Amino acid sequence: MFSIRARAFSKAKLFRRRLEFCDKLDRMRFLRVAPLFCLVFLAYSQSAFASGKQGFFLQQRSNFLGQREVYLTDSGFMAINHVSGHILITKAPDWNVRVANLKSKLYFITPFDTWMGRKVAMGEKAMRGLTTQKPSAVPGRSKEICGLKAVKFKLDSAEGLEKRFINGRRDMNDFDKAAYWVTSDLPFPQPARNTILTFFQLPQLPAFPLEVSYYRGKHDSKIPHLLTTEVKKQIIDDSVFELPKNCKKARFEAEVWVDEKTRDLFEMFQ
Repeated sequence: MFSIRARAFSKAKLFRRRLEFCDKLDRMRFLRVAPLFCLVFLAYSQSAFASGKQGFFLQQRSNFLGQREVYLTDSGFMAINHVSGHILITKAPDWNVRVANLKSKLYFITPFDTWMGRKVAMGEKAMRGLTTQKPSAVPGRSKEICGLKAVKFKLDSAEGLEKRFINGRRDMNDFDKAAYWVTSDLPFPQPARNTILTFFQLPQLPAFPLEVSYYRGKHDSKIPHLLTTEVKKQIIDDSVFELPKNCKKARFEAEVWVDEKTRDLFEMFQ
């Protein structure tokens, strides 16, 4: 009787050991595959819930346009100056020019040809020359800007561009020569190129501008015009290229760009 109980106890003990061993084995297997399951879940959740596409975020500083943030994909471009509140957007499929003012809550939409024609008609004659100027490539000149490969283009003569003066002095954005550093590592959609270059007040360039320097005078004094200080690759939500909510349509584009005092003057002469 005793031997039968002993054998039964031994078998039960062996059974418990086998269960413990299997339990440990299952835990080890789970720990091995758990990271893989996590990666699969994250990848699925990003693809399932993201409403945008791969693009880039840039921080740029300009003498003409100030500090601005740029959002860029192959189907949209948006630049915003948080100080002035001004926004410019162009996007597929129509690629119309959309401008807005976060402070005045006004917006205006116009086709590029109309937008460009209005600029020339309003006296921005320098733009007429910029649209026909084609800088030449500088062979062998390249450098890295914010992790992107940039190549150099130059304009050795500003002949054909009207000189701009303010109170008898040359405009700080006027120049005799210019150097342009551009990159092919960023999207530069063909339908948006003229809008982007016109907005930056730049000539016909084959790739996205990262850095621009002007030179003028006998000693080629250097004047920084455009500088890119940050570039990040990220998912850009489709809503970025939508006009701000609670904005109303302006009567004309100039209303979007001017401040409140100037807008009051417009009202006086209506």
